[in-house]
Amino acid sequence: MPNPFLLSILTLITTLAITPTIANTNFNTPNKTTTIIDSNLQANAVNTNNGQININSQNLNILSSQDTNNTKSNTKHKNLNVSYTLYGTNSSNLSGSISRDSSTSTSQQTTHNNTNLTATNINLNTTQDTKIKGANLQATNQLNLNTKNLEVSSVQNKHKAKTRSQGASLGIGSSGVNSVGFNQSKADENSKTVLLTSMTAKQVNINTQAHTQLTGSLIAATDTGDKDGNDNGQLSLTTNSLSASSLNTTTTINPTQ
Repeated sequence: MPNPFLLSILTLITTLAITPTIANTNFNTPNKTTTIIDSNLQANAVNTNNGQININSQNLNILSSQDTNNTKSNTKHKNLNVSYTLYGTNSSNLSGSISRDSSTSTSQQTTHNNTNLTATNINLNTTQDTKIKGANLQATNQLNLNTKNLEVSSVQNKHKAKTRSQGASLGIGSSGVNSVGFNQSKADENSKTVLLTSMTAKQVNINTQAHTQLTGSLIAATDTGDKDGNDNGQLSLTTNSLSASSLNTTTTINPTQ
């Protein structure tokens, strides 16, 4: 027999994916975990009773999706050049070269796709944990969140590339080998780009009973239409304990010979 809770989760995710604009969203699973991944939900305010996103759950996860792409390439080259020159009947010259080189390149890329929730009012209530990681929540009026433990974190798109190459050459003249060469190089590149997680509204009210963890994220109360995003003083955050850390966009290139 199908699990009714699993079906309800799948129904919610499907609704968010194929019906992005609706009047109200009400999801009530007080003894379960609600998870929303890589979805875009917009609740329009047709009248004063519309434009609401209401989620009541034991645990709530609003997350980005993650795409991973790995590539690898190998190249090899060989060259042989020989030249023989005859000068008259008693003189000649022989020259030539042999070379070989190879290179290997690998690339690993991880890309996130944020979830987006937009409404007139967003109301999130959980009895245990709320994780908002890789998401943008925007309410034109109020964003209210009540939970026991809260994590609001941005995510990072990551790219890692490695290149390794080497080559050797041999020069030949009339008297034999006249030159030998060898080269080797490698280059490593690592980059991390922050994809911001944000919670914004005209009025933001957050009540965390235990602990709040903020990692490279934005929580702000701004007036609708304020393109500069100025703080309007209507942000309220109540928590028993708070920790915050930053995430940075970085690029590191290490070429070596």
